[in-house]
Amino acid sequence: MNETHATALLAAANEICRDIPTGYEIRLCMENGAAWVTLHNSDGDLIELPDAADKTLAEQLNDAVHAAILDDESLARAMDERDADGGPTGLTPI
Repeated sequence: MNETHATALLAAANEICRDIPTGYEIRLCMENGAAWVTLHNSDGDLIELPDAADKTLAEQLNDAVHAAILDDESLARAMDERDADGGPTGLTPI
């Protein structure tokens, strides 16, 4: 990897780390002939991402950041609703 690519990769990683919610992991997976992105929540569960066909790795990483933010916001809303109603919403408190 040349210095220009290494610098771009570091910049992308720093941007993602700034934006991704705490506890979520974005994984860049690579094998001979293929590369893809996965997203895992704070429990380690795989979160489904939009179809990655014909997407660049940058687009897949962007999708993963947005999916993590939406998942985190949905969980927070569900917990707030549970607390406001005084009862469970199907989620177990942490």
